[in-house]
Amino acid sequence: MWRGHDGPVYGLAVAPNGTVYSGGADKTIRAWDPETGTWKIIGRHAGRVYWLDVDRDGRRLAAPDSTGVVRTWDLTSDKSLRIGRHDDEANSARFSPLGTLVASASDDHTVRLWSPSGTPMWRAPAIFSEPLSLLTHEGLVDVRTDRGQPATDAWHQSLLADVVFAHAANGRRCSATYDGMVRDADATVPVAGVSRVEATAAGCLALGDRGLTLVRQTSAKPIVDNAIAFAVDDAGVVALRRGEVVTLPPDLASLKTTSAPEGASAVGRVGTTIFLGFDDGTIEVLGAGPARRALDARVTLVEAGPAGTIVAGDERGRFAVWPIGSTEPIVTGHLHGAVKHVAVEGHMLAIASDLGSYRTVDLSLLEQPYCELLRQIWREVPVSWIDGRNVIRAEDPTHTCRKG
Repeated sequence: MWRGHDGPVYGLAVAPNGTVYSGGADKTIRAWDPETGTWKIIGRHAGRVYWLDVDRDGRRLAAPDSTGVVRTWDLTSDKSLRIGRHDDEANSARFSPLGTLVASASDDHTVRLWSPSGTPMWRAPAIFSEPLSLLTHEGLVDVRTDRGQPATDAWHQSLLADVVFAHAANGRRCSATYDGMVRDADATVPVAGVSRVEATAAGCLALGDRGLTLVRQTSAKPIVDNAIAFAVDDAGVVALRRGEVVTLPPDLASLKTTSAPEGASAVGRVGTTIFLGFDDGTIEVLGAGPARRALDARVTLVEAGPAGTIVAGDERGRFAVWPIGSTEPIVTGHLHGAVKHVAVEGHMLAIASDLGSYRTVDLSLLEQPYCELLRQIWREVPVSWIDGRNVIRAEDPTHTCRKG
């Protein structure tokens, strides 16, 4: 029996030369001599280290941890490269047979695929409304027809190279890169930990480790410190930070704060109504509580949909759509990856994840006149309830919507 870790061991891997590698609750990775049982620490993680893998050449070790980070370790130098991060604990990492890819699995209910340099192989940095399309690792996909084509536009090609999130509006193109840079047109400004951007008339709003920042060409101005989520609409910006909602006008010249419940993770606004999403999957109207359970995990997105609806999604891919003022969703579904994108074109709604999984919903029925909708139902389901039983007939002749 070998002893060395300060706590349980969660992962083992054996290199071609016989060296045994282990990861455990003490956040360390150790290399063991199989003959003597002696060990040395080759690396430390910020969380518990789980199931490991060594590539076929014995040069690299893949290691996932409880903070969601996946790293590869160079076994010749004991140096590491962070190749990616999940939205929950990362449990397992594996090299492909040739060592050209790394696959990881997580409690966030996803399997993700990475290049050795850390570029995610499955990704969707941007969604567009006109026409309704999603930019993914497979190219530009028309989400109405499920048809994709290679990204030939120069900007689209640049997004697929190194961008985690992008948005275009108001004649402005904004993007955030994996290495913490925000691009406004051709200018680039560092914003640590940037994960999302929105193009506005004032500039690129970027959400990073320190909160919400306005990037305009080569300048960066803090707007809402410690913000963890935000949304943009015609009335301006609504941002969320712990225990507080902050609203700003379109010119961002002033701000107003309102107290908010703890545990909120997402914010959106429809008209004057502010919606909050929470870590446990609940949704509520600010100031109107109590919260109602709508999703399964931390809410990542709350936005307005077409035809007077609200859309919400969580980090595990669950989403729901419901009419404003109602507590019952009219559409629910599940995507692979965290829900990060919503786009609207007319009565069509597109919802997409960061891994390129998507769903389109036609909500035109919500905008049809009552009698027109009812006549359509009679045509498709020619049944009426009469004297306590279903009777097959085209339409109810006594109904006020009956044609004359």
